Amino acid sequence: MSIEERRKKVVIFRHLYGFVGGGEMLTSSFVKAFKRMGYDVSIASVAKFKKDDTEKYLDVDLNGIKVYSIFPKYIPFLGIYQRLISHHALRKAIEKERPDYLLVDYQFYKPILKTKKKYNFKLIQYIHFPEAIYIEDFKNVYDPEKVKLFREDQREYMGKYFENWWWSFYFKVYVKLAKRIFVDDPFEYADYVLANSEYTAEAVHALYGKMPEVLYPPVETEIFKKFSLPYEERQNAVVMIGRIAREKRHKIVIDAISRTRSKPKLKIVGGLSPADEPYKSEIERFAKEKSVEVEFHINVPREEVAKEAGSSKVFVHATEGEHFGIAVVEGMASGTPVIVHRSGGAYYSIVNKNKFGKSFETVDELASEIDMFMEDENEWKRYSELSNKRAEDFNEQKFYEKVYKLFGS
Repeated sequence: MSIEERRKKVVIFRHLYGFVGGGEMLTSSFVKAFKRMGYDVSIASVAKFKKDDTEKYLDVDLNGIKVYSIFPKYIPFLGIYQRLISHHALRKAIEKERPDYLLVDYQFYKPILKTKKKYNFKLIQYIHFPEAIYIEDFKNVYDPEKVKLFREDQREYMGKYFENWWWSFYFKVYVKLAKRIFVDDPFEYADYVLANSEYTAEAVHALYGKMPEVLYPPVETEIFKKFSLPYEERQNAVVMIGRIAREKRHKIVIDAISRTRSKPKLKIVGGLSPADEPYKSEIERFAKEKSVEVEFHINVPREEVAKEAGSSKVFVHATEGEHFGIAVVEGMASGTPVIVHRSGGAYYSIVNKNKFGKSFETVDELASEIDMFMEDENEWKRYSELSNKRAEDFNEQKFYEKVYKLFGS
């Protein structure tokens, strides 16, 4: 019997699908992969989303995809708290679809474990980064010292929850509530445990003493190659791709550019949620203070993302403790030399400790690397070739092949 005749079913969960970010792009890649294998695919999310816009921004065909949600539209309040009620959307999808597989990318699924037992589906947990790093007490983990290091590494990434008493209180209450529905050990309940990078896999191992299988998020490299320009035709510009959110540290890059000799402009390309509008205004004010030209490309189609990446001379990813960094691969696929913060999955798993790109820790160091690529055409070409080569390790075909190997039989 063929895959089409069997019509297996999968429910894929993303708590706020429809926004433009790495997690949403990965969800779209899983949708494509399971559709290619002949599955009936459903999406569970906290809020409904506009299919037409999502198809355009995330380059995915949602025709025939069923959506199960709690709210009729996105509510821009208590964002992380909405994760704590998302199991209601999951349960609705499971009871209606009776899937063969359920794919989740968080650890707050304790309320659906009885449902799993009832309907006997396989549970796939994909880990962007283990929430337990922020939640578990050190005494309950496999390697407390390593967990402490990972938690410290993530402090900047989670920075806004430590910047004042209100956000600290907001996060402490969230953690307290999360513990009630938190799965202590994913290896005990999930049939498959996957991680997005070696960095994340090591964090999981520090918590549980077991290693998940690494499945890199893919990039549609061909569209970025299509718009890749040679050095002499590129703008004197630095490009940053990703959600426009505080943890992406755009102000660090603006500060670095203000210290360069080459004085490139900064192009910020990515999704912006209503909750982050004040942060965008903060970027604009800071850029004006530093006399740095900033150009925003917000919630644009994938083709425009590729055009901006392929017409800039340097790609910078300033996030500290990034879990993977799909935007870094996009920069590489456009043939653009990349500079990443010397931490996290972007540094260890993608740039591979400076083998395929440059890294920085201080603002002055970043300014120096930007000037090097702006002014030295030979070095630019050398790292452009390395970017192109490395990007192919994360292309869609390799992702599809691994997903088929795991779930295609």
